[in-house]
Amino acid sequence: MKTNHLASIVKTGILALSCTVFLASCTKETQEVVEPLYTLGDPKSPSPQGSRTFEVSSFVLAGEEQASSYQEIEWTFMNNGTVIASSPNQEWPGTWNVGQMDGVQKLFLNFPDAPPLINALSGIWTVVSLDLNNPQFINDAGDTLQIIPTGETVMSLELQALNAFLLDSVFVVADFVYQGNDVTSTFSDVSLDFKGNNVVTAERFGQQRGGQWMTSETQDGIVLTIQFNPPPAPLTGFNAAWDVVSFSDTEIVLEDVDGPPDTGSYLIITMEN
Repeated sequence: MKTNHLASIVKTGILALSCTVFLASCTKETQEVVEPLYTLGDPKSPSPQGSRTFEVSSFVLAGEEQASSYQEIEWTFMNNGTVIASSPNQEWPGTWNVGQMDGVQKLFLNFPDAPPLINALSGIWTVVSLDLNNPQFINDAGDTLQIIPTGETVMSLELQALNAFLLDSVFVVADFVYQGNDVTSTFSDVSLDFKGNNVVTAERFGQQRGGQWMTSETQDGIVLTIQFNPPPAPLTGFNAAWDVVSFSDTEIVLEDVDGPPDTGSYLIITMEN
């Protein structure tokens, strides 16, 4: 049996960044700076100099994909609101800020002294996703921008703690409502063992079945995806991209909000005694 080794969950402090010079015309009535769930800088560092470096994975401008033009350019976002575009031979400083405009989350990006290639990314972008490892944006003209980190992907402290809990424990079903129906008793004899390499093993009546699992982060929180290939029933009832509502040192509360309307599913798994 695995032992419980859940690290204390440390909430990452996120810096709220002030309006930059190029947005001086924005008023309090139209723009309110807020703390994004994930900064484009370094979410693990409270330092203003903390940073992350990205590359453009997709930039569709006027209907044409432009990513190949940016293959040698890196974009370093610092916690203090500075962004630096750099090629092998030159750098162009700019400013960035995530805030609200008319109730919509926006990325404000500006490269005032950069050539057209760099300045093409300047402007006000609507936030599609502030996923730590795949931020996505769109502007009013319909242009789209996606960036990915150049180094190793970043995992929040909360996700690190959840992964450690999953890997260090064997779980049983404490409460399970599937598409509006209480199926807890059907799963009462099932244990779930989350292992490395995204393998999950379910055991029931001495029989073991393998499946896959993974965790991911979006701007709305953490998602735990579980997949068992049919047959056997009832294990396929676990198959979903579960929103992690909460977790403690003994249990994980999950919810599937993408199921049939008005018949949502939720699942609570606890450590096996």
